[in-house]
Amino acid sequence: MTFKPYRLINDPELKMLQQEFDNKLQRWNDEHAMFPLTSILGRSTQHADFTRDLSIIKQSLFGDESNCFNALTETLFKELLNQLLGTQLLDPIEDWFYTGTPALTLTLCCAGKTMTLYLHPQWVLNALASENNPKKPISTLHQALSAQHIDLHIELNPVPLKLTDIARLSVGDIIKTDHPITKPAKLSHQQKPICSVDIGESNSFKSIQIARET
Repeated sequence: MTFKPYRLINDPELKMLQQEFDNKLQRWNDEHAMFPLTSILGRSTQHADFTRDLSIIKQSLFGDESNCFNALTETLFKELLNQLLGTQLLDPIEDWFYTGTPALTLTLCCAGKTMTLYLHPQWVLNALASENNPKKPISTLHQALSAQHIDLHIELNPVPLKLTDIARLSVGDIIKTDHPITKPAKLSHQQKPICSVDIGESNSFKSIQIARET
């Protein structure tokens, strides 16, 4: 018994695969095409007879469908398939097109001509699994946050200042505060309290010490 994969492809997944094909086609077009190929990716539950007509590839490469281009067209078409789909060999499925199949169609377009490629259900599942897996191993929370910096603020007792005094303030000025050194202050980030801190001095520098969590 051959089990058939069942998988509904949602719109974000379809869009993700479409973008991958667009990127690969762009590289192939840049290297080979006189007239660029475009693609349309879609879901498919019906199969039409596939005819190996490479006229669209010749049109894209040379702007000419003469038979003298057949050999080179065949070579570059195989390169295109390898670039789009890879070289993995998949076991045939007796019927790719059934309710719930993840089979897709990739339609190549150029100068009013089209060619439809039928994507093996297992190829689609493998491609989705590859795209959904992280490209890099997951790091620990400590490693991920070790280089991050955030702005913290300490709330002291309000200090009344004249508008003329504020206008003359510059970096390095010292403002006298009546906040008692023994009174805990609030440490906050983006106006959200984080913890209470004690004000003090360490190695001749003004410093704070976390007293308790908020």
